[in-house]
Amino acid sequence: MSREGFERLSEKGAKAMESIRKILNWTALLLVLVILAGCSGGSYAIRSGRIDVFNDSIEGAYKSFSGYFYKEIKLEKGEIIRFCLDESTSCGRISFKIENPDGKIIADIGSDLIWEVPKEGKYRIYAQGDKHGGEFCLTWVDMSYNNHQTGINVGDVEVFIHEMMMKNMTTEEEIELIHQLQHIDRAHLESIDLKAYTELMEWLYQLPKEDKMDCLPYIFLLKDLDGAYAESYSAVVGELFLENPERFVNCLSCMSDETIDRVADFVKYNLRYKDVKNYFGVLRSIGEGDNEKIDRIVKRLIS
Repeated sequence: MSREGFERLSEKGAKAMESIRKILNWTALLLVLVILAGCSGGSYAIRSGRIDVFNDSIEGAYKSFSGYFYKEIKLEKGEIIRFCLDESTSCGRISFKIENPDGKIIADIGSDLIWEVPKEGKYRIYAQGDKHGGEFCLTWVDMSYNNHQTGINVGDVEVFIHEMMMKNMTTEEEIELIHQLQHIDRAHLESIDLKAYTELMEWLYQLPKEDKMDCLPYIFLLKDLDGAYAESYSAVVGELFLENPERFVNCLSCMSDETIDRVADFVKYNLRYKDVKNYFGVLRSIGEGDNEKIDRIVKRLIS
């Protein structure tokens, strides 16, 4: 063989080896992606970026993300979880959802969702992308008893509430009081002061609507209501529903079925003597989607 022939053969061999090396590199990369997806939870393809998961957040930044990624967390029944979402999109779509222990999607996560855990178990927080380019940061925090940050030491809930009713509260104290509504033992509160519960319901009714709208989930969780207390509470939730039906229903849809039915019945009771025909059309339009809980609320209010 001539020298030129040998050189051409060597060049072809080098190109073949380069092709094999590229194939092996891509194969190794694909294997790494599959392994990583299995370890971190999910099945996805990502280009020029990454997704990181922490104890209380999922963060991602990339040129393209398709598929799904999840973080599994163990939650107790009745916990109040607040989600905060910050995301930017240059192309494609991305969505965030909550999956219950039975493997069913039960809620969509928006920019600021407050959600009541319906039962104990392991839940999955999902990020699902469709050729999404951009970045996101989804965080969550347990806002249940004594877990939120107002800087106020509550101690005995009923003693705290009684003391608050006796003074002009700061904004932080008002927020803390609303957060504690779900934990009130009515008998204990009335043993401290027989009029305390009545004063609490009057205070709640007189609180500005915009303040109450910002704390809807905690108002929904107020229980142990009958007689005059039930009348007062139905007036509170009834006026809040009329203030912004869509926001009210969307927020209520994130609560447990028990809370949904109880609050919807109070709203319906309050509206029975009011002209609310115009709201039926609004309710029907709200219930046109595929959210089972919203549909449940709308049917209960209209029936």
